[in-house]
Amino acid sequence: MDRCNFVIFPSCAEGQPGSVIECMHQGLIPVVSRESNIDTDDYGITLSECSIEEISRVVSDLTKCPPERCEEMSLKTRKTSVNDFSADAFSKNLENAIKCILSTKRTS
Repeated sequence: MDRCNFVIFPSCAEGQPGSVIECMHQGLIPVVSRESNIDTDDYGITLSECSIEEISRVVSDLTKCPPERCEEMSLKTRKTSVNDFSADAFSKNLENAIKCILSTKRTS
């Protein structure tokens, strides 16, 4: 991880893969398929398709990124992973979901 900037994960069916989330916690910038279900905002890349051509094009483009841009994306990736994909974030989201369910009026 010390020698990489990106994690490339062109999956056809995943639900926020733990391996990518762990890499993001280490500051690796995600390059993922839509099916990985990770919103990359302005810190990562969502592949338009999982073809060899598309992946090659994206990797080629990324190798041309200035180091400052990679550092900026890496810092945003790390911040997002801590804020949105940590154990604390999971607990808060679960608590909010339970509160929402319990506060919903039931009709018989």
